[in-house]
Amino acid sequence: MNHLQKFSRAFRTVTSSRDSYPGIKSFFGFNARMGSHITSKKERKFLFQSDTFEIYQTIRFNFSYIPREGSAEDSDPVFALSLIKEGQSLKAQGKYIEAYNRFHRAYEITKRVYQCDPKVTAESLYWMGDILLCLEKPQEALNYFKEAQELNKKLYKDDNIERATLLNEIGNALTSLGRYQEGSDYLFQSLAMRVKLFKGDHIHIVHSLTNVGMALCHLGKPQEGVDYTSQALEMNKRLTQEDDLLTARILSNMGFILETQGKHENALDYLQQSFKIKEKVLPENHPDIAIELKNMGIILLVLGKLQESYDSLKRALAIHNTILQEDHPQMLDTLEGLGMISLQLEKAEEALDYLKRVYEVYLKNYPKDSPEIARTLEGIGITLLHLKRYPEAKVHFKQALDIYLKVDPKHPQIKNTAFHLMMTAKELGDVNEAMQYQAYLK
Repeated sequence: MNHLQKFSRAFRTVTSSRDSYPGIKSFFGFNARMGSHITSKKERKFLFQSDTFEIYQTIRFNFSYIPREGSAEDSDPVFALSLIKEGQSLKAQGKYIEAYNRFHRAYEITKRVYQCDPKVTAESLYWMGDILLCLEKPQEALNYFKEAQELNKKLYKDDNIERATLLNEIGNALTSLGRYQEGSDYLFQSLAMRVKLFKGDHIHIVHSLTNVGMALCHLGKPQEGVDYTSQALEMNKRLTQEDDLLTARILSNMGFILETQGKHENALDYLQQSFKIKEKVLPENHPDIAIELKNMGIILLVLGKLQESYDSLKRALAIHNTILQEDHPQMLDTLEGLGMISLQLEKAEEALDYLKRVYEVYLKNYPKDSPEIARTLEGIGITLLHLKRYPEAKVHFKQALDIYLKVDPKHPQIKNTAFHLMMTAKELGDVNEAMQYQAYLK
């Protein structure tokens, strides 16, 4: 995987249209979670306070304790809403697994009492999709969003804010799945509906403009993407007088688009602006901070600033280790990047540790003959070659070559792997075997 491909993977979560500043005083409907430019600074930061989760536990409406699963209270939609509020607080603090548990329990409750309050069911469906996108499970998220969309169509005949939000989220999920054209169609529908509903500057329109900009970039139209992202940034400045999390996300997206145009220095400048804002408004170990550190690390690597790239990725990994599971894509991207940079910084033993962690995860999640595993085997082999552990390096290169040949006899990585095998065979003094692998280089 080249640097630009890795950079692209690193950015796939920064296009979120979900605001992390839901209104504190509103307890119902999609509007509550999308935030508002008229909310006070104190209210907007409320969800990021470490004790907010406990506060929401104390305002469980009619409940002073957590109902036992299967009890009468456990089937009450109002209790489900209190779980959703707790989940929102936990999500804002970057505690995605804990948030998922709250949203999932709310979903299970509302599913049992579907006929009682379908609006609450739609709410819980939305949040299940939302947190699954944060956990980088876009296919599962898409299923929940589409179910919520069908329910919205039954509840309302006309265009409405909730429907526009769901169109936007479906577009985000499809984009995360690499279905860019289909995803952009949904994002443009959401933008058109929001422009029609709000008739002027609005934070929802800012979200849509931002996401459309990214979709256009993925479709190979980066300049159009810059235009839409610039519109989002200008509208957001008109709506708020201070930098906020949405500003940071727009800046991140602009950085990505500029990077695809080869404007690395400009891209890094936008990412650094975004990072400064996120450091101010987010908890210290929030996933978004780690993502930004990783994004900057990848660009610094492209610019050849190895030590700065290494330092940035190390900080990202320290956060990932506290909040993410080993198989999370963000964790794997960071580990691979650190493996690559550590090797160039003559830290081969450290590089080997990073790449082995990635390899173990891939073995559990991919078929044994997948290109992802072959790529990691080759990376481990290169590291072993630097450590002069030639017999081990040969084994890894041979496994990688066998996979590539099985996947596609014309796979572009075959020549590279064969070259490393040839060099390893020469180091082991086997000239005949080296000549055998040289045949692949023709």
